[in-house]
Amino acid sequence: DFALFESMATALKEELDRCQKWQQKAMDDIHVKWIVDHMQKLGCSLPKTFFSCRPCGDVAAVGGYFPDEGLVICADKVRTKGELVRTMRHELIHAFDHCRANIDWNEIDHVACAEVRAQNHSGECGFMQELNRGHLDLKKHHQACVRRRAELSVRQVNPDPVVAAAAVERVFARCFADTAPYTRIP
Repeated sequence: DFALFESMATALKEELDRCQKWQQKAMDDIHVKWIVDHMQKLGCSLPKTFFSCRPCGDVAAVGGYFPDEGLVICADKVRTKGELVRTMRHELIHAFDHCRANIDWNEIDHVACAEVRAQNHSGECGFMQELNRGHLDLKKHHQACVRRRAELSVRQVNPDPVVAAAAVERVFARCFADTAPYTRIP
């Protein structure tokens, strides 16, 4: 029915407009600026098309980094400006790592390291984020969150939870300690 199609098209346009507005505001985030600046210092330019909002349909993620395309935010998944900012920080850490180390995204240990670093530096494992998820452990909650979320992300490459956990374990100490482009965990 045409009315349903028109309603869906309007909703999609509103989601895209909201995503683009939030994305523009997120460019003022101090961490987003910091990562972009350090990528440019490494010689990695970000064309205007590097950041985009698009519908992602059945994809569970809120965003992604694609070396040939740039950073994508899923307009139909992102629900708050804060979530968009954290997603941009996360995906920009992937872009930074790709810029400085030319990550092989098919190599599970590379992916595990990239995910440990992105979880560690994005704000996704902040105390309030963990509290909202129902994780109330006060002792080393940040490390536990980084490890847990990195394992979940690695499972996008290899769905076997044992393989994902082993990959994260192999790289965790080294990649957790790698604070670039920061001097410490933000």
